[in-house]
Amino acid sequence: MKSAFYKYLKVSLLVLSLTTLQAKAEVIRLSEPIERDSNGETFGNRLTNYQNATLGTLLSNPDSHLGKDRTVKAKVAKVCRKKGCFFIAYDGQYSVRVSFENYAFFVPTDIANRNVIMNAKLVSKNLSEKKADHFNKDLGIQEPADAIQSGAVLELVATSVRIES
Repeated sequence: MKSAFYKYLKVSLLVLSLTTLQAKAEVIRLSEPIERDSNGETFGNRLTNYQNATLGTLLSNPDSHLGKDRTVKAKVAKVCRKKGCFFIAYDGQYSVRVSFENYAFFVPTDIANRNVIMNAKLVSKNLSEKKADHFNKDLGIQEPADAIQSGAVLELVATSVRIES
């Protein structure tokens, strides 16, 4: 009888463990898109046609672009796994953290490796070590080489993000 109880307990723990692992892999969607069609979804505001810029253009000559509205195409490397409250965008060798103006919307947590089009402004910030650690934890980054570093950083603050299908 004791053996049957332990067998039941082991099976229950296994099911609970698998359920917990599955729950961690679930997609979190805290915002609904404002537009959805066969080509993708738009979060935040509707896209506006601002001056197009690549990440390379923005990041290699930031003084010319700081605080100015731009339309930027990029690919998503990683997304905040907790809420989708920011992501890392990249284009070739260039990458930048993208947050959302006034924390007004979130993106789904499963958009890594997807193309995005954003209306955003390039900003310069001084990122504390505590905030950098927080961002790295939310991204699940464990390798120092991949980590967001504290100090003076450039970021994009988006008002609109179109996730292409």
